[in-house]
Amino acid sequence: MELEQEINKVLKSRTPTKVADIQLEIETNQAHINHVQLKKLREIHDEMFQEQCYLPAKRLYEKYNEKLLPYSGLQSWAERIDRDIRVIEATIEMVNEGRRNAD
Repeated sequence: MELEQEINKVLKSRTPTKVADIQLEIETNQAHINHVQLKKLREIHDEMFQEQCYLPAKRLYEKYNEKLLPYSGLQSWAERIDRDIRVIEATIEMVNEGRRNAD
């Protein structure tokens, strides 16, 4: 019974300990990191991303977009070229078959 009272006394004690002080300091530091330092880090990262990735890509797009407008039907051109190549391949195959049959 006496041991149980002593354990409860220790567990329910409101006296600050070194461990409690360190834990409070850690929690305070974590809050500062999350609310202040992490916010600054995100802002710096966003600015660097803008400067190093987004803006150069945007400049390239703006520079070459006008030059590529006449070729805007690139997909249709690719389809035509693909069709023409298939016709040429079929023609070559027919010529080769004709030669084999002639021999």
